[in-house]
Amino acid sequence: MSSEQGAPLKDPIFLEHFLDEAEKQLASGIVERIEFSGGTYLIHIDDKGETICAFIQIGEDECLGDFFCSCDSDSSDGCLHLAIACLRIYQKYDEPLHIFHQHSLWNHVCALYADAYGYDPVLLEKLEPGHYVCKETGGQSVFTIRAKTEAAQEKLTDYIEYRSEETEETSIKFSGLPLEEITKWKEGRPSPELLYELSFWADLAKWMTLAQEADEDYEITYKTAKNGLPNFFRVEFSSFQVEFSLLASELVNLIPGLKTVKSPLKVLEKHGSEITSIHYDPHKVAFRIYYGSELLADHFSFTDEELQKAQKIEDSNWLYIDGQGFYDSSIPEKPSKTWVREREISAYIQENWKLLKKYLEVLEVRADGFTVEYALEFDDEWNLKLNGKLFEEGDLSKEGVKVFGSWVLIPDKGLYLLKGSYFPKQVIPKEEVSEFISQNQAWLSARPGFHTYLTNIDANLNYSISKRGDLIFESRAVVEDRVEAQDFGNWVYVLGQGFYAKSGVRGMRPFRVGTRISRDEVASFIRTNEDDLSEIDGFFTEECPLEKASLEVRVEGDQTILVAPRYDLKLEYDSEQLFFYDSYVYVSGEGFCSLPSNMRLPDRYCQPLRIENEELYLFLSEELRSIENFVSFIDRRIRTHQELILYVEHLERDSSLSRGNFRLKLSMESEWGEISAIKLWEALQDSKRYYLFSDAGLIHLQDERFRWLKQLSKDQVNQEEAMLQISAMELIRIDALYGLQRPLGDGEQAIETRGLLHEVMSFDSESKPSMKGLKSKLRPYQELGIRWLWFLYKNHLSGLLCDDMGLGKTHQAMALMASIANQKKLNKDKAAIILVVCPTSVIYHWQEKLEQFLPKQKVLVFHGSKRSLKGLGRSYKILLTSYGVLRVEKETLKDLSFDLAVYDEIQVAKNHHSQVYAALDSMQVDMRLGLTGTPIENSLRELKSLFDLVLPGYMPEHGRFTSYFVTPIEKEGNKERKLFLSRFIKPFILRRKKEEVLEDLPDKVEEVYHCRLSEEQARLYRELIDQSRETVLKQLEDGQEPIPYVHIFSLLGKLKQLCNHPAVLFKKPDDYEQYQSEKWDLFVELLQEARASSQKVVVFSQYLDMIQIIENYLKSQEIAYACIRGNTTNRGAEIKRFQEDKSCEVFVGSLQAAGVGIDLTAASVVIHYDRWWNAARENQATDRVHRIGQNRGVQVFKLVNKDTLEERIDEIIARKGKLMEEIVGTDDEKVLKTLTREDLIELLSLS
Repeated sequence: MSSEQGAPLKDPIFLEHFLDEAEKQLASGIVERIEFSGGTYLIHIDDKGETICAFIQIGEDECLGDFFCSCDSDSSDGCLHLAIACLRIYQKYDEPLHIFHQHSLWNHVCALYADAYGYDPVLLEKLEPGHYVCKETGGQSVFTIRAKTEAAQEKLTDYIEYRSEETEETSIKFSGLPLEEITKWKEGRPSPELLYELSFWADLAKWMTLAQEADEDYEITYKTAKNGLPNFFRVEFSSFQVEFSLLASELVNLIPGLKTVKSPLKVLEKHGSEITSIHYDPHKVAFRIYYGSELLADHFSFTDEELQKAQKIEDSNWLYIDGQGFYDSSIPEKPSKTWVREREISAYIQENWKLLKKYLEVLEVRADGFTVEYALEFDDEWNLKLNGKLFEEGDLSKEGVKVFGSWVLIPDKGLYLLKGSYFPKQVIPKEEVSEFISQNQAWLSARPGFHTYLTNIDANLNYSISKRGDLIFESRAVVEDRVEAQDFGNWVYVLGQGFYAKSGVRGMRPFRVGTRISRDEVASFIRTNEDDLSEIDGFFTEECPLEKASLEVRVEGDQTILVAPRYDLKLEYDSEQLFFYDSYVYVSGEGFCSLPSNMRLPDRYCQPLRIENEELYLFLSEELRSIENFVSFIDRRIRTHQELILYVEHLERDSSLSRGNFRLKLSMESEWGEISAIKLWEALQDSKRYYLFSDAGLIHLQDERFRWLKQLSKDQVNQEEAMLQISAMELIRIDALYGLQRPLGDGEQAIETRGLLHEVMSFDSESKPSMKGLKSKLRPYQELGIRWLWFLYKNHLSGLLCDDMGLGKTHQAMALMASIANQKKLNKDKAAIILVVCPTSVIYHWQEKLEQFLPKQKVLVFHGSKRSLKGLGRSYKILLTSYGVLRVEKETLKDLSFDLAVYDEIQVAKNHHSQVYAALDSMQVDMRLGLTGTPIENSLRELKSLFDLVLPGYMPEHGRFTSYFVTPIEKEGNKERKLFLSRFIKPFILRRKKEEVLEDLPDKVEEVYHCRLSEEQARLYRELIDQSRETVLKQLEDGQEPIPYVHIFSLLGKLKQLCNHPAVLFKKPDDYEQYQSEKWDLFVELLQEARASSQKVVVFSQYLDMIQIIENYLKSQEIAYACIRGNTTNRGAEIKRFQEDKSCEVFVGSLQAAGVGIDLTAASVVIHYDRWWNAARENQATDRVHRIGQNRGVQVFKLVNKDTLEERIDEIIARKGKLMEEIVGTDDEKVLKTLTREDLIELLSLS
């Protein structure tokens, strides 16, 4: 409402009767929260548990503008809540809160930093929750804010991390902006002032202002730079702390703000230079200005000596006086002006009315804008008496009333700003009346009985309306019988009518007798000449013939909208009596009526209007919303629907195409009706068309929801049968994105459609896979996995198997290989060719597993310098290679076709810019299966990369994926989007946690993982063997010579250390990164997979340097661990930390120190980095994890280098297991002596 605009906000007259109660309520703490932006306020008030919002706008003159209240009362008459809000705005200061804030130190600081460092909250680095710092390019901190309470921390987090976009609809920051500023903002080029107001800097500044206003305790301290000037400030509130650094040039901008706070540094004044009061002298007609006071001098005194030592701030008039503050050297020591004389007063008031409002004694100062009311009459001498009053009769006639420009001063009352006309003369002498009339015609015409008529007194105009609605001017006599009149020269006054111009002085009218105005121009003509037309008797009438005026919006054809006015008339009127002219209506026999505002239709729509072609987009996107309050009927075909449901009428498999294709009959239903997908597809093919008028309402053809439908080719659309040909992936994607409504009813077609949809959406194929040839028995959860994989294969789909480590992803993949091979054989198709790609570190593990569990499918290992594809497809059905080889051999492999590709540890290709990703993407594969325990390691972009590899086209393109998922989830913490993404990918990801399938897991699974020596290791290994060949091997081969156990033991120890890591052999554990070891790479791979599955890991090694390498790695990766060596003193503390601290993920120990007598059941993965001679000793160490108290299956990995003594040891242990068990407790040397000469020669032989 704005019925009281212009009222002074601090003393709102129209709220007078609420003020006493408002003061009591305000004192009780009823105001919950206050928001403000410029002069716009939104004040939240607690009214008996209900939050009431009072909206107030304040003009630059500090007067009330628009206001309203959300309570039930009529806020146009004021209410208690508005009174509370007005008092709250002035609660602390003599000026409105926003004016104080504008000049505050906090606003100066934040505006300075916004200008220097920008408006994006990302420039603030988060050190910890509630603690943020802004740094320069060099890393130096320039601004810091830290919360000290939970409430402050939450507020800071909202300001900086979770800022939502502010718009005209959601923020009061746009309420007071001019249209030009809002237009620039919409065009993406807002002013710096608006950028600041919308930034977190402005919010921080207001927070500090409100904290100060609420009397929250604060203390300001400062430090000085080497140049002696303050360059660092700390503000310590009770709930938060702010620190900021400044350059000398920046300091100048902050000095005025120091006046608004309690600070050890002040803005200093010379004695007497501050205004204390202003008095008006009515005799001299002048203002007297008084300066200075003793109190002021006590607080801001400084000596001339101190002033001479003061340091000047460069490029300014400010001087810094050490320890006291800042002094403006441009201020003269003695005030230059003590009197404002009469001739100067007008300009002085205009420039300094706020100063006068503060200091003028006796008189009040009001800038609200007051209108003088006049009561006109002639006295007996025909002098014109104006009788003006401002507040009461005769107040402007008092002695001493003075007018200074647009201000009037009433003695003993006040100084008031006038609006409208003001005449200092209260009586116009008879001889001056004619000139007065000529100069004030418009003003007089607004006063009944004193109108001015520019027509001759003896003649006037009449008018008529033609059948077409044209306005025609005619002539008639104006005065039949003369009444009392008075001649004033150029004007004749007629009692009760006004002043008529005499002949010769009539102004140039735009119309005369015979003028004809066409119907289309009548409304504009009346608006332009309303004053002149009001002189024509009977031209205007006050009686409106309408009950209601509205618009009807209808559809004509496919691309035309008709907007037509509708007028509902009062009972006594007939439409034939009326002519409508935009905001006017002519009533035959009565005249023209200006329509009330609530019945004025927009000018553009006062006549029926057809909208088509390019105008449609603008009308439907913007104009329709702007006229919705006028619309009484709108065609349902252009109504906006609340939701659009995808309804499946029929679904069947498409037997004419390859597997995984369907025929779909689909319609889209809203609350208004439905439209077939075929009709929508047809409309979507016209790229120049933006809308479709449909029975389901207005369809926006550019809507992203219809992109999938628009992209269907003509071959996929059977218009005759109204069927779409669609793949299983597209069907699942549509259901995941928009939801498919199943058909109802008991008809055969409906039942079949529901059944097929259930099969597709539950990923359960009717046909079961045949795993003949697989030499492995699957566990129950693995059988579920192969059924899911089989569904993917049967429907030409792909996916990601993301089970926890130890759940047998490899076995499920091999089961799928067997199933595909058997299906090909059953269909008498060409034999399946399968590609397996894995990290180099596990390539031999894959080779062993494939040969062990799929013995009939020969494996071609495409690896090493002598790799070849010879025999692939004939003798070999499985191609096994590494990611590194695939990258190098991309051009060779991309021309081959594979029925299945298994990508083990597919997260290796998470970077979509990498060469590995490009190589995988170039493969020709029917089905892709990615194996990983970590589909997301760092960001959602990695997940999209993996999906783009295994299921191209399923994920949205990069820009849409980022805006719809990445930004809302990663930056804004949007839980709904996170949940939606989870539902979206769920059909194509199968992930089981270990604890979910415990009943199906064996107690313990042991696996030997093989790897090769690196080139560096292999070279060193050969050198060690060659060096011993002449001595140790020859002596062994000579059966007559005694066995040199000491030399053999030394050599074997070196070889075992080398197999672990060259850094162990060279005793350089801190430099381990300078050497290559494939066993180390395999270990890191296994450790990462275990951690990704949230499983704790125990690692055993018999070498302290190897343990040191592992510790170095864990520290560098910031992985918490516990460790026991032989010299560990507090073993109990290490064990307890590993067992009880969830963040402690790894336990590292030597076999001798940690292999017996302790409990490590918190782990479920054991890695024997190197092999012990004695299987029983290894088993004892494993049993630290696999023992009573273990509630998860245990997986044991034993790492062995192929073609080395480690592989020989493994074979000997397996062959002589019983013997080894009999000698538990013996050391390496004694175990060595149990081996025969042949065993030892075998150990030291090169492959």
